Amino acid sequence: MIGLEHPEVANWFEPAGNGAWRCKQTGFTIKGPMLNFYRSFGGNGLYGLTYLGLPVTEEGLPALAGAPLIGVGVTVQKFERATVACDPQHILDNPPGSGPVYLLHATFKYPL
Repeated sequence: MIGLEHPEVANWFEPAGNGAWRCKQTGFTIKGPMLNFYRSFGGNGLYGLTYLGLPVTEEGLPALAGAPLIGVGVTVQKFERATVACDPQHILDNPPGSGPVYLLHATFKYPL
């Protein structure tokens, strides 16, 4: 798991309070389970920074059929190279072996 003490990560992120990271370039934050996933995803290199890139949205509610999924405990966040879901009940998808946070299908579209 990588952290802000790593000089390359510290070039891109700063503490944002409550354990969250704020991207110095985009201004978006990564927090909670999404941040835990980001800090360990990929298993090598700079983890999420290498494989997902920088956040390009805040974490928010996805919408299906034009209606936001309010009250179901699902959030999504877009990064430069992937869209990630925090979906503990696997409402959107159920990738084999995944935990509560996983990558969405490349074709999944949602407004934030």
